[in-house]
Amino acid sequence: MNVIDIVILVFLLVGAVTGFRKGLLMEIISIAAFFVAIFLGIKLLDWGIMVLADHIHGYDNLLPIISFTIIFVVIMIGLHLIGKTVKKLLDLTLLGSLDDIAGSLLGIVKWALFISIVFWIYHSFGGTLDSDLTKTSFLFEPISSFAPGLFSLFSGLFPYFLEFFEHSEEFINQQDVNV
Repeated sequence: MNVIDIVILVFLLVGAVTGFRKGLLMEIISIAAFFVAIFLGIKLLDWGIMVLADHIHGYDNLLPIISFTIIFVVIMIGLHLIGKTVKKLLDLTLLGSLDDIAGSLLGIVKWALFISIVFWIYHSFGGTLDSDLTKTSFLFEPISSFAPGLFSLFSGLFPYFLEFFEHSEEFINQQDVNV
C-alpha cells in the first residue's frame, strides 16, 4: 500500500460514510430528483414565465432564468422531502438497515467513479503520476480504468457519447497546439 492507495481509500471511505448516512433510497432519489427537476424546469418554463410576468416588471430578460431556478428548487425540495419521509418509514422496518448498507456501497461506487474521472481528465491533459507509485498501487489500475470502462460501455449503447468525447478531445488537442 502506498500514498496513492491511502488517498483513494480516504475518498472511498468518505463515499461509504455519506452513502451510509443517506441510504440507497435517498441516494437514488437525489440523483433522480436532479434530472426530474431539470426536465420539469424546462417543460414548465413558459408557465413559470407567465406567472412571474404578472409580478415582476422591468426584468423581462431575466424571467426565464428566475422561472427555471424557482421551478428547479421547488421540485428538488419537494422530492427531497418525499424521499426523507419514505426513508423514515423504511428505517422503521428491517429494510432500513439494508438501505443504509446498500447506500454505503453506492457511495463507494460514486466516489470511485469521481476519482476515476479526475485521473482520466488529468491524464487527458498530459498529466502523469510517478510510475513507481502507480505500479505498486493495488487500487490505481482498477480505479483509473473505471470511468473509461463505463464510458466504453455506454458509448456502445449510445454512439453519441463516443462522438462527443472524440470532438472534445480534438478541441483540447487543438488548444494545446495553439498555446
